[in-house]
This record gives sequence, C-alpha cells and structure tokens, in this order.
Amino acid sequence: MDSAAGAGETIKNSQEQTTTIKKVSKYKKPAYLQSLNEAEKAANFKIIDKMNKRINFLRNPRFKANKAPIMLNKKPTGNAFDKNNPFSVEPREIVFMDYQINGVYEIPLKITNQSGISRRFKYRPPEKEFFSIRKIKYPSKKESMIAPGMSIIMNIAFTAPTFADYDDTLTIVTEENSFEIPLIARRDPPKINLANPLDCKSCWIGDRVDMSFRCVNTGGDGGFKFFCERDEDDKNQTEADSIKLGPFIIYPSEFYLYSGNGIDIYVSFNPKEEGWARENLILACDNHTSEFYTLQGLGSMLDLDVTEVDGRSVDTKLHPLQTIFFQNTNPQTEACRVITIKNSSPILINYHWSIYRTRSTSKILLQDEETHYRIEPNQGKISGEGTEQFKIFFSPEHASPYYEFCDFVVEGLPIDSMRNPPEALKMFSDATKNEDVRITMPTYIGSNTPYLSIPYMQYNLRGQGNFRKMYLDPPILDYKEPLLINKPYTTSIIMRKEKNKDSKNLSEGQATLYKKKIWVESVSDETFEVIIDTKKFDESTSSEDDIDISVTIQSTTTGVKTAYLRVEIEDGAPLSYFIQAEFDGPLISIVEPCVEFGLQKVNTQVSFTMNVQNHSSVEAPIFIKNGNDFQDFSYIQYCEAYDEEENKQKNPSKILSGSGGKRKKKKNLKIIKTTGGNKISFAQQKLTIPANSRSEITVKLDCTSEEVISEILQILVKDGSSQFIYLNANIQTIKVCLSRYNIDLGLIYAGIKQNIDSRHSQCVVMKNYGNLAAKFDWNEQVIPDKWKIQFDPPRGTLEPHQELVVNVKLTAFSGGDMHQIFTCDVADFDYPLGFVLKANVYGLRVCHMLPDYVVEAQKAALSMTNTAQSKLLTTKNFKGIEDVKESEDAKDEEKLKLKSLKFPSCTINKPSSQRFILKNMSGIKTTFNFKSKEYEPDDLVLPVNIKGQSSLDNIPNQDIDESLTISKPGSRSSKRETKIRFALSTKTKKGLKVKQLKRALLTDSHEHQNKFQSKTGETFTATKRLEREQAFYLSNNKGLAIVFSPHFGELKPHEEIPVDVTIYNNACGRFEDTLVSEVKGLQPFKFPIYVSINGSPLIIPENQVGLNYYTSPPTMAFPTVVEKSPQQGRTFKIKNTGIADVVIDWKLFDQKEENIAKQQENDLFNISIGKNTGFDSEDNPFKLKFDLNEPEPSENSPFEIEPQKVVIPANEIQVFEVKFNSTQGVDKFKSVVLAHPQLAEDMDEPEGDEENKVEEVLETRKTFDLYDYNSDSSEERNRQMGEEESPYDRQALETPTERAPDSDHDPANDVKKRDLGIVALKLFAQTIEPVLSVDMKQKLDGEYYFNFHQWPMNHEDEPSDVEKICLVNETKANLVFNIGTDGPFEIVGSKTNSGSNHPLAPSRQPSKKVKSLPITMFDLQPDKIVQLKVKFHPPNPLNSMEWPLVQSYVKKGLLQVEFANGKQQGFNLLGNLLRPRVKVVTEKPCKNEKGVDEINLGEVNIENYRTSHFYLINPTAVPARWTLNYVKFPMKETMGYMTKTPLEIENLKKTDDPDVFQFYVTEGCLKGPSMPLRITPEGLALPSVPLNSEEAEYLPLKIMVQFNPKANILYKSKFKFTVENGMDYDLMFKGKGSYEED
Repeated sequence: MDSAAGAGETIKNSQEQTTTIKKVSKYKKPAYLQSLNEAEKAANFKIIDKMNKRINFLRNPRFKANKAPIMLNKKPTGNAFDKNNPFSVEPREIVFMDYQINGVYEIPLKITNQSGISRRFKYRPPEKEFFSIRKIKYPSKKESMIAPGMSIIMNIAFTAPTFADYDDTLTIVTEENSFEIPLIARRDPPKINLANPLDCKSCWIGDRVDMSFRCVNTGGDGGFKFFCERDEDDKNQTEADSIKLGPFIIYPSEFYLYSGNGIDIYVSFNPKEEGWARENLILACDNHTSEFYTLQGLGSMLDLDVTEVDGRSVDTKLHPLQTIFFQNTNPQTEACRVITIKNSSPILINYHWSIYRTRSTSKILLQDEETHYRIEPNQGKISGEGTEQFKIFFSPEHASPYYEFCDFVVEGLPIDSMRNPPEALKMFSDATKNEDVRITMPTYIGSNTPYLSIPYMQYNLRGQGNFRKMYLDPPILDYKEPLLINKPYTTSIIMRKEKNKDSKNLSEGQATLYKKKIWVESVSDETFEVIIDTKKFDESTSSEDDIDISVTIQSTTTGVKTAYLRVEIEDGAPLSYFIQAEFDGPLISIVEPCVEFGLQKVNTQVSFTMNVQNHSSVEAPIFIKNGNDFQDFSYIQYCEAYDEEENKQKNPSKILSGSGGKRKKKKNLKIIKTTGGNKISFAQQKLTIPANSRSEITVKLDCTSEEVISEILQILVKDGSSQFIYLNANIQTIKVCLSRYNIDLGLIYAGIKQNIDSRHSQCVVMKNYGNLAAKFDWNEQVIPDKWKIQFDPPRGTLEPHQELVVNVKLTAFSGGDMHQIFTCDVADFDYPLGFVLKANVYGLRVCHMLPDYVVEAQKAALSMTNTAQSKLLTTKNFKGIEDVKESEDAKDEEKLKLKSLKFPSCTINKPSSQRFILKNMSGIKTTFNFKSKEYEPDDLVLPVNIKGQSSLDNIPNQDIDESLTISKPGSRSSKRETKIRFALSTKTKKGLKVKQLKRALLTDSHEHQNKFQSKTGETFTATKRLEREQAFYLSNNKGLAIVFSPHFGELKPHEEIPVDVTIYNNACGRFEDTLVSEVKGLQPFKFPIYVSINGSPLIIPENQVGLNYYTSPPTMAFPTVVEKSPQQGRTFKIKNTGIADVVIDWKLFDQKEENIAKQQENDLFNISIGKNTGFDSEDNPFKLKFDLNEPEPSENSPFEIEPQKVVIPANEIQVFEVKFNSTQGVDKFKSVVLAHPQLAEDMDEPEGDEENKVEEVLETRKTFDLYDYNSDSSEERNRQMGEEESPYDRQALETPTERAPDSDHDPANDVKKRDLGIVALKLFAQTIEPVLSVDMKQKLDGEYYFNFHQWPMNHEDEPSDVEKICLVNETKANLVFNIGTDGPFEIVGSKTNSGSNHPLAPSRQPSKKVKSLPITMFDLQPDKIVQLKVKFHPPNPLNSMEWPLVQSYVKKGLLQVEFANGKQQGFNLLGNLLRPRVKVVTEKPCKNEKGVDEINLGEVNIENYRTSHFYLINPTAVPARWTLNYVKFPMKETMGYMTKTPLEIENLKKTDDPDVFQFYVTEGCLKGPSMPLRITPEGLALPSVPLNSEEAEYLPLKIMVQFNPKANILYKSKFKFTVENGMDYDLMFKGKGSYEED
C-alpha cells in the first residue's frame, strides 16, 4: 500500500507539473512524443514479467531423509571410498614404516567434508595400545561442525615396542554411514644373500685356511647373530665376537646391516683329520626370524705318484722307481726322458727339483753345483687332481759315465699332511711346533714358507758319453750344366752327424763350440777361384746335427775347372771333398734386327732405338762396327782402337807426327759414312748390358744429301757370338712456295680489322711441290701500340702436292704509314717465306680524366676554413683528392685531366683508394694496362681462397652527412681522414633511431661453412677478405703496394672506365712512385704518385685476454689484490706489421695527483707557426705546429715491464710481461706505459766529407711539404738551398718522373727514418685491505661477537657446543689467511666453496683410521665463503672456581685471522655458562619483613585442612631439575628482648613440624623461561586460545599444598627447592591450628 501510494503521489505530481507546463508552453507536443516507444515498452513488459514470477524455496538438504543414528558399537558397513560418503579421507590408510624400538611416530590424517552442508562425525579409537590419537585440530575453535570443503586433522601416534608388524583400525561414524581406516605398522624385513653352505674348500691337515663370504642386505635394516645348534656349544664360547665350532671359527658372530650395505663373514678352517668336516649354525634376526647355515671343509693328505715314464704307464707302488737310466749320448748333445707325476690330492702343491753330484747327509750345500742333468720345468705348481710332465735332459761333455742324483721337493706343506713322513723330519717339526703361539713361524733354510721343504721323491741318474762321427753330404760337387764366367755360384755342403739306431730320446744339448777346420787343398788353374764361408762353419755348435758349409766358385775363363777341399774335426776322422764345373761366355739377341728409317728429309737428323737382350746371368760387353769392315780384329782390339781414337779427340795437341814422312790415316770407328756422304753414328757404341736385362741402342742418321741407304752393322760380344743389323733409308728435300710476295691495302682505320681471305683480290696461297709433308708456322705479331696480325691457319702441315689459302687478319692501333714484312717458318728450310704489307693507318685518342663530383668536392673543400665549425665533405670510395688546378668551369676537358695522385693522410695498415676515369675519345677499340714502377705487387692475381668480390665493393653505402670527412690535399690533420664504417651507427636518420648492434661471435669456421646474412656478418667477411688481400699484395716486402682495379682490360670506342687506385701499406712515412698507363696504340702515360702514411707499424693485436679495447689506448687491468701480496704478472703482445725491425723502449708514467699537478703547471704543447706549402697555401699561407712536451718517466713505479728495450723483427710478435708490486699501500694505481718506436737500422752513411752535405740536404728537406710538387715553389727551394748543388742534392730532390731509369733508388729506404708514432697501454691496479665479513651486525664498540651457550647438565634440548661461523670474502681479491683460536675454543671442522687451495694446505686424503685435523689455511676467492665449526670446551660444572654459581657467566675467546701480508682480524667468541634457577610466584605478595618468600595458610581447625597453591617458574633458559626438601628452621640461642622484632617473636613461638604441610608435587623438571602468570581473568571479548603441547611445557608449575594442623599452635617450616647444578631457592610456610569451627 505504501508503494502504491507513493507511486500515486508521483503520478499526481507529474500531472500537476504537466498541467503547469501546459499553461506556460505556447505549443503542444507532437503525438509521437506523448506515448512510449518500442524499446521503452519492451523494458516495461520485462519488469512486469519478473514481478509475476513465482518464488520457490529449496528444502534444507539436511532434513531430506530422517535416519536413525548409527551406534559406535556396531560394525561399520560402509567404505571410505563410497560415492555417498560425505567425507573424504587422506591418506586412505595409515602406514608406519622404518620405525625403531620405543620410538613414537605420528602421521596426520586429513578428513574433509565434501558434501554441500556442514556435518559432524564420531570416531572409535584403535583397540590396541600401540596406536593412539595424539591430537585433533578442528577448523573452528568454537564448534565441532565441519563446514563444506573444510577439514579436520587427526594425528595418529604409534609406539613400537619391537620390530614386529602391527595392525588396527580407526572407526569413523557419520550421519550417513560408518567406515574403517586401516592402521598398519610394517617394517621392511631384512633380506641377505649369504652363501649356504659356507664352504671352506680343501685344506692340508695341520694347516689353516681363511675364507671370506660376502653378506649383502638388500632388504630393510636389521641386526643378526650366529648361534650354535647345540646349547652346550654356546656355553663353551669364550670370545665375544667369534664362535669356535669344531675345526671352524666364524667372525663376526653378531653384526648389524643397513639396507644396501654388506659385510664380510670370515671363516677359519683348521682340520685335524682327513675327510669332510661339517657343523651347523643358526643365524637369527632381530625381527624374530632365523635360518640354518652349514660350515663345511675337506681335510686332505699329500698323495703324489709317478704314473708314466716316456709315455708308458707305470705302477710305482708295485715296482718302485729308484734309478733313471739314459742311453749312450754323443758329447755336446742331449738325451731326454719324460716322466709324469700326478697329484691325487685336491690341493695345489708347490715343488722344485734339486740335482746334485754326491749325496751327503753331513752338510747342506746352498750353492748350485755344476751337473750334467737338468729337469724342465725346474719348479712350479701342480694343481689338485692334476698331472705334470717333466723332461730330464742328459748332456755329457766327454765320452765317460756320469752318476748324479735328483730330489723332488714339495714346499708349503705341514708335516702332518704327509703319510709316513721321515722320523727325523717329524721329530724336528714336533720340536719347533708351538700351537699356543699365534705368531707365524719364520721360514726355514731352503723354504719360502713357515713349513719345511720336504724331499718327497729321490732318484738316481745314470748316463754314458759316446764318440763324435761326421760325414759330408753330397760326397762330391759336380755341376752338370755349363756355368757363366765372371759369375759367382754358391752351393751349400752339409756336414752331418752319424746317428745311432737307438737314439730315440737324443736332443740338441747346450750350444757349445768344438774345434773344426776346412780349407782348399788344390785347384786346376789360377782363373778358377773357390771361396769357403768359414765364419758360419766356425760358429756352428755341438747341438746342430747338420752344419751348412757355404762354398762359392767363380772363373774368369771358359773351360772345365776342378778343386779339392779338406775338413778336419775334433774327435773325428778328416774328410776330403771334390768339386768340378764347366764355364761358358754370355749370350745376347737383337729384338729389332732391321732398322727402317723410311722417307726422310735432307738437313734433318733422325734416330732409331733398338733393344738388345742379354739372356745370360752375367753382364755382356758389346761393340758396334760397320759390317763391311772385314778386318779380322777381336773385340778387345776394336775396343783399344776405339779408346785410342777417343783420346785423340779429347787431346789433339798430344798427337805426335812421324819424323820425315806421313802417317797412314786410320779409318774412323765412331762415324760410319755412306756412299752418298750421309753419316751413321751411335749414342752408345761401346756398352755393357747387365745380366738378364735389356739395353737400348740409339742409331742416328744425319741426312745431308739425297740418297738411298742400305747398310749392315755388326755387334761384337766379348767371349760370345756376334750379331748383325740391317739399316735402310730414303733421303729427299722439301719444295714449298707462296703465290704472292707483296700486299698493298691503301687507306685503313685504326681499330678496324682488315680480312684478306680467298675472296680478296690479294689473297695468299701456299703450295707444296715435293713428296714430303712440310710443317709451317706463321709469325703472328701483336704489338700493343702498333698493330695486330693473325693468320688462319697460323700453323700446320702442308701435305705433298697440296695448295692452302692463308687468311690474313690485320688490326692497326696507331696512325701512320705501315710498311712491314711478315714471315712464315717452314721446317727444314734454310730461309723463311714471307710477304710485304703496305697501308696508310688513321689512329686513336685516349685521356685520363677526373670525375665531376671530385671537382665539385674540391671546390667545396677549397672554400672552407680551418675552423672547428667547418663541415667536411667526402665521397663514396675515396680518402684523397687528385691534384687538379682550380677551374670555374668543371666541364672543361683540360681542367679535368689527371696530373698526379696524392694520398696525404693515409693510416698504416689501412688501405686508401682514389678513382680516375680512363676515357676513349675515339672510335677505335684498344686495350690498357696500369702498373707502378717501384711498389708493384709481386702478383696481381689473387689466390682461390681470397678470390671473390672486391673488398672495396663491400664498403656500405653512406650518405653525405656531418660525420663523414674528406682528406684535403696538403693537410696532415688526422681529423680529416675519410672514415669507412663497417657497422650501423646510433645516429638517427629521418626520425628513425637505429639501435647499436652487439658484436656477434664470428669465427673462421662459421665464415667458411655458413655465409653471413646479417650486416655485421657481411662486414666481418669483408674485413677478413680485406686483411687477406693486404697480406697478399704486401708480400713484395716493400712496405707499400699500389693496386689498380682494373689494372688491365679492353677499352671500347667512346667508353669510360673508372679505375680505382688502392694503396696497401704496412709501413709509415712518405713514399713516391710513378703510375704508368700503357694504352695500345699510344705512348705510355706517366703520373707521379705521392703517399704519406701516418701511424705506427706496431699494433696491439685484438682478442688478447685481459685487455680492454674500448679505451684509448687499451687498458690492462690487474685483478684486485691485497696489499703486500706476491708480485702479479700479466702478458700482452705487440706485433710488428712493418717490413723492418723496430726498436721499442718502454717508459712508465704514473698518473698520480702530484704528477698531474706538475704537468698542468707546464705547457702540454710547444706551439710554433710555420709556412704552409700545401695545395691550400694561397688561402692559408701559414699553419700552426704542435709539439708535445713529454714529461719525465716516473721513478719507483709499482709497475715493471720486461723486456724494457727490445728489437721486434719484421712481421713478428713480441710478448711483454707487466708486473705489479703491491707494496705501496692501499690505493688505486694508474699508469701509462709508452714507447716511441724506432727503426733498428738507419740509412747507409756516405763516406768522407760528403756526409755533412747529405745531412744539410736532409735537414733542409724536412721543411718542405710533400704535397707541394705541382706548385711553383721550386725556385724558392733553390734559393733556400743555394745556387750550388751537389750530386747528392739533385738526386735527393728529383721527382720520380725526373729520376733516371738506372738510378740507384731503393724503395726499401723510403720506410727508414720515419716517425713511427707512439705505442701506449694504460695500466690499472688496485690494492685493498684484507677483510673478512660475517652476516651479523657490529656492536657499538665496532666488534663482532659469536655466542656459545652451555648448560651444566645433559639434556635433549641442550644447545650444541659446536657453532657454525661463516666468513665471506666480499672483496674483489683472493684472501690467503690462517685461522686460529684463543681461549676455551677449538676449530673442529671447516669447509669452503673456494676453487683455490692454500699453498701450504695438506693435499693427502684423510685416513679412515687416523682422524684428520681440520684445515685452517685457506685461499678464499671473491664472493666465496668459509664455514668453520668452532667447539666450546666448558669447564666442569662442579668446579665453582671456573664455573661460578651464578645464573650466567661468560668465558671469552678470540677467533684470530692472520692474512698472508701480516694483517690480522679478530672475532670475539663468548662462551655463556648458564645455570638453572627457580622462583615462586603467588597471586598475592608473600614477602615477610625480611624479604623472604613466606606463604601464610591462615588459621585452620585441627580436624579440617586447607588447600592452597603457588606457582613455580624458571626464569632461565636452562631446564631446572628440582626437588623440594625440608630444611630445619634456624634458631638463635640468645636474643635480647628489647631488640626482638615481631618476626623474631613469631619465630620463637612457632613449631617447626614439616608433617603438617603436604605437597602434591615434590620434584620435577621445569623448562624455561616460563611464561608470565596471568592473574587477570580472561574476558569474553576474545575467544580463549588453547595452548599446544609444546607451549604448555613452559607454563608456570602449579603446586598444591595442604595444611593439616595437629594442635592449636603456630606452625612454621622452611623448605628448599634444590636445583641440580643450579641455584637453590628457600620458601617459608606457616599456618595456625584452631579449635574453632570454620
């Protein structure tokens, strides 16, 4: 109703308002504005629908279903994982693992309400006493309802009395169902893998074997112990850690194994009788499980027998073996017998053989005897149940009998293990045996063990020596086939031994020599030679049955040869031997017996090579002669005549003519003349053909006239048959001619090719009229400045009777009349063929121009001033501008002509380029070639690894802005150098800011494998290629290389070619050269080149560790070091990139404040005005010169450099070491090491008085500017020098173009006496005080204090007596120091994360047996720590002198740090000795008039009692173990009445009866400090916060006291709270008994 009324009022008011408006307004609203629109209507209908919507409320889900409550005594029917369970449990089951006995363990159980309403539940605790609910934490402290999503935490506790398994359940009852949560206690059972049985294998009786068995626990932790199977055996055990059972001893008998660990079980077996021994053991575990184990071992006796002799089985038990016989044996040979011994026992035995000549029982011989028997093997081992073969060798020296003995001795066996041992040995062993002594007995003589060496088997050895018998095989030596002369033939004759038929077991004895001799008794003639190799024969030994005798025969003549040999042998009959052989000469054959030269030309020389084969195995000497010479001369006679003729040719002056008459002329043997006068000769007419090989003989024919030749040649063989050769040849002449010998072309143009072919009226035809083919070759001429003529074909062969048209192609390059002869060479013609060519040639025109933009840039440069505000222009590819004359009209051709090239401001090791235009102003095609006279590279063709795009093309395009400059001719300012940038800059362009790119890591491998795509990568590649190009071009070793690009090429008509001139350099100074431009058809053009190079050839290579290249000069920073530290050293490299050796002398300048102040007082530069002789001298006739005033080098600088002065060879790297001495206090040290390099060798000094003149000329020349060569200053220069000039003056001042071609100018001298600049390096070092930091604040006194707390009793909460102290190195230097303590403190441990070690720190690993001492010496790196474990040693609490009975007492100490430089730093150590004390606190004050705590219990009826309480608190942090004891009340014997106080009067009336006061608690332990006692009651404003179990332990202890009076008297007693190792506390109690009722 209210809302409706309100709405009505609103409508009414609106109507009234509308009415009012109607009265006021003159016009009526339109109809469409007086009603609602569609949007307003839809909104109103939506509101009406919401008002009519019915509201339905949901019922509380808690009351959806009414169920009876579930009782706790009923068995749960549900499961914790049912879908209808409103609670979720985590974890699903409580499992306790790895528990120890009497340990208490807790696991939280989280129960979460996962339904949509608040719920509660009930629980039934576990039934067994081992499980309990320790604590329950509800989500709300006010109620136990659990809201949706909230959880309750229940701590389930478990106490393990044993290691057994336990199970129980926790029952949860909810409103919907009930379920159980399993409570499980499981401990991982141990699982060991110990071998069963424990087998000790075999052991000799009387010996002992120790076995080790590995026992590994792969299960849980557990303890184990061995028990005997019989109880009486356990009672007999006397050792605590071992068990002795029969012949076995096992150790350890009890052990504990953690999971994954293992232990070795040792079993000792000492058998007393033969056979198996077995004993049983029980291995019990602490989880109440056990297992039986068996100990077993085999006791063995020694059992050895001989089973075989020479491969035959024997039974030594039936037929004992006592003697071993050998058959008769030759001296120096050996007989062998084999026996086999079997070890029937299961244990390996050691043995050795003993051989001796005589058997003596009276003494023992330790030295070896020389015997004739030996046994192999002499010593060794025989495995159990194994056999061993022994070879017994007999080697007699002479033919006599040998009787010796041998014993088979066994080692390392006790005497008890032998069957029936000798009584003497047994008695000796019993006498030395002592079973009570456990120390191992020393070894016996002849034995390596504590047991006797026993001769188990003994044998007699018998043998006889025989006589030696030898024979030769074969008995005679007869060669059936003929042999070759002059060739040695070697044959082996074998001397054999005659063997006996019964010598089956004979073998070679020891290799010994015996006497024998062999020699040649007789030969048939002197030409037959017999050689015997006696060395091999003499070195043969007696052990060889067959002895080879090497016999070599050789004869120099043919025929049958014979010889006799004789052999004598020690102890044997002599032997005789016969040799017979027949010898023949060599045999040859001709492979090509017919020599056919065929058709040949006159005036030629031809040769033919034929092969001669030697079929014999000896060399064949031969001689070739004319077959028509029928003189019956032998081979030797022809050779003598040939040698005589050859000597006469060599020494013609020694030929003596006959007296009075003419000598008969002998026939020439070396040259064979034919009938027609042609000559036949041989390359080798007399030669020797090696054995079984082929030789070549070259026959030469000199064709001098026409003839048909047919000759026969004979080959003579020394000691052999002759061979014949047939020679045929047909010799003729060549006939060739031309069709014309004159060509007239008339008027032609240069550069236009003229073709004279078969269609031309003046063509040239070549014709061959002979029968021989003619080879021709036209002499083509290419003269670059005149003409070029070509012929087609230029060369070839003209067949017989053939005609050939020769096409002539002529191109003229220069104008003028041409009258030239061109020839053709025809083979074997005495003169060439040719023709005369005439023509009138019109020529060409070429000039060298400057680009237009260069002239514009030059004009702008000339208009500028030298002020700092002037802006300089540059071009795209140039660092210098050509020297041209100023001109107003830049298009004038004469003004643009090139006159010279100047490079005024070049930097060393940086290429510089300029460009000019080569222009062909005619219509003639030509070629060009550029070169320099002095500084031309050795090779202009780049290798394959450098080829590619030109380095100048890789320079990025740059717009002309303020940062780019151009070199001004005549200027030396380094600020005007053209800067070529290879990376992006940070300047903005058109409003866009480009970020500076970081330098990428670019390597050679990356460059070759992957081409760089980025700008930085392309720049890196271009720079690398530029460096390789410079190294290649500068290989001329002149310091400068001028390269033209292109340096040669073709110039088309009216073509313009830009030519770049690049200067590569690695030396500084001024250089002069001449550019020579050779254009075909024109005279060479010459232009002077002037180069000025600044800088130093010495550079500091990049990428050196420790150098900062971002400063100028680079900075070498030393690591921060501690004051007075050892000397620090760092190295850097200087590279000499020049071509001459450089001397460098370092100077040190310290940048101290006083040095800087002194330098500021003086002028830095000497300024002078000099005359400007450069190209801008008209605008600026004078210029300023600045000379630096260098200060004096510093003395006592902390830096040193080695070597200080050194010569750096050309293209070499010198390593320098800078050392820093930190002995000048704590400071920052800055210095500059600087050097002025100088050349190691000066210019050659002139001789005599001319030296002074040269010095004057050089001194005068220093005032001239290099770039004034094109100016008119030569007259002024002459006036300064004087009218008279010496030859040295003219030579020194003449320009390159004026020098004579044969002048002695050496380009290498241009680099001498140059200003090599300055090489500098900044040095920075810093020294600091050594300081260690700790993570704590300083006290007001500026010291650090470390506190230790110690209690006077042992308690689980007692603070540790070891504290960890961390020392940090927050400096930037390594700190080397030692640490020690002073006072009752000790360093017990240390560790550090520093990577450096103290030089004196121990390096060996700590031993497990000996406890290692903590390391107290450290080398601590920056930002690293040292952690120390410092232990506090408190005094005995019972010693009140050292530990007073006060609440707190401090023992002071010091942690002393001593640094390597002598500095010290200390840290205070405070050991706080604390004692406990207690105090009584009551709710009301209880002090008496003497200030003693006194509790008044009031007046109480004697039949009743009164209970009161008080609180006991512990104000200290030490737990107080206290007891309440009665103390007899003190009484004064005499006391004056007038001086009595009310308290004393009361004490006189009191009765001291402690029985009336009864306390509920009389002892306990109170932790401290106790919480304050809350006297004010807790209000209702805040909910009470329950204390947890830990907080409750610190509450004041409430002690109840009950007063039971016995009579109507005053009771007063004194009690003492006695605190263990603490301070006691006294407390008075009083009360009065009464008969009155309460």
